[in-house]
Amino acid sequence: MRLSSIYIKTSSSQQTIILQTNIGGLTSKYTHRTPSLYADMAKLILKLQPVSPGHVMIMCPSYEFMNCLEPYLNEEYNNIIKETATSNIAEISNKIIEADDKVLILSVARGKLMEGVEWTKNGKSLISLLIATGFSFQPIIDEYLVKYIDTLKNKLIRDQQITLLFQHQIPQIQVLLQFLGRAVRSEQDKGALVIIDSRNYEFLRNELKIRLVDDIDILISRLHQHYN
Repeated sequence: MRLSSIYIKTSSSQQTIILQTNIGGLTSKYTHRTPSLYADMAKLILKLQPVSPGHVMIMCPSYEFMNCLEPYLNEEYNNIIKETATSNIAEISNKIIEADDKVLILSVARGKLMEGVEWTKNGKSLISLLIATGFSFQPIIDEYLVKYIDTLKNKLIRDQQITLLFQHQIPQIQVLLQFLGRAVRSEQDKGALVIIDSRNYEFLRNELKIRLVDDIDILISRLHQHYN
């Protein structure tokens, strides 16, 4: 049994496709976060968005990352709905549902738009394409939890791979499957998730049947095939 089955009942392969890309070496790794990274990532997103039949939702690792990415998207695409720390979910939902043209929805991993929201019309999801701009590795800041985890590491978890699994990999699966649920709300929906970051590929491939794509034309072609 794959770990993904622990969290949710996954939809059929005809409904969903998950593609991970290493195009241009793009990654949200903190040491790579430069103006050129945000510019290149925005260019890739803007090349992918026309393929989507519905709205496009973008998940960023943090508000800081999102704020750095947004200006580069705005240079060519102004129809953007953005989540902030003070956003009203009802207001955002109304904007998405009432939008006449395709919108880019900027959101944050584990943020307000990741759970308990549904944007549908006539029983069909309004979101078709999901783009994850990397991974969010949130540090544990509670001192008691830090000490507790350290104790477990020393006494029970001597295998670093097991530590990695529980601290990073399983939480990443939870986040990605939760994100995928923004697009697939019923049997009528077809959703695609593109991860712009090649880290964790070997693990995610086994758990989520992810395909790695290193060419933009192939990536676009696979999305077209999926939606058609």
